[in-house]
Amino acid sequence: LVHYSVLPFSFLCFPTHFPKGDPNRWRNLSGNVFKVLKPLVITWVTYSW
Repeated sequence: LVHYSVLPFSFLCFPTHFPKGDPNRWRNLSGNVFKVLKPLVITWVTYSW
């Protein structure tokens, strides 16, 4: 059994790593996935061809 916790001091040191809402996190991740995934797929297709 593994238990993780975040100390209040750590939370205050990194306010940008813990966004207030999940919709904001999902929007940022979905926007970055397509920017990163496209070059990786093109490189993989070129390499496998």
